[in-house]
Amino acid sequence: MNRSLSLGASLKHRAALLVVLASLLLGGCQNMLKTMVAHTTIDNNGTYILAKTNAYVNVCMSNNLIDRQQAIQFSLAAAQFLDFVVFDNDFYKLQYEYSLKEAYESSKASRISGDCAALARNLPTMTEHIQTTHYASAQRVAAMRAEENRQIAQSLSSIRPVSDPTYQVTFPKLDYAREQPKTQSYLIDTKGGLTQCMVTSSNFVFCL
Repeated sequence: MNRSLSLGASLKHRAALLVVLASLLLGGCQNMLKTMVAHTTIDNNGTYILAKTNAYVNVCMSNNLIDRQQAIQFSLAAAQFLDFVVFDNDFYKLQYEYSLKEAYESSKASRISGDCAALARNLPTMTEHIQTTHYASAQRVAAMRAEENRQIAQSLSSIRPVSDPTYQVTFPKLDYAREQPKTQSYLIDTKGGLTQCMVTSSNFVFCL
């Protein structure tokens, strides 16, 4: 670091560093909570598919080229699944933004109708697959967490007098909740003008 920097500049750099660190901690908080207990993950390939589909669903809806009810069903299923699993949130956000740009370019080149038609054919199957995977994963995780519960309670009970009741340990429940971080917002260009979309804590974008 250059020693000629003024005290004011040094403080500004420290403040900027604190902001960056705070952002990193907040961004990883959700995954950190999930990984404290038994959990399931999806790799970057699965994350990419969900991010790209999320982007194209929003653009196709803005052009009235996809069934709205099917789009809503997919969006709810995908958002709930992402809220449950552990994945790379930053990678998801990056791929969503890239796919959104790609979809806009397709729209300008008059290719979007074909893309949306293909998406419309596959969306019900994708939604069903996500729901099935989510249910099966939730069953496995519930069983693992119950076993963790039992082992921890047994360990805690072993260090207490026999006459004392067994400890009951309850893990935090991770509920799905739509949240819009103050630093994130997306705009979808529709025929009726720009529409602001809501971003969940898992970076899933709702433009309903």
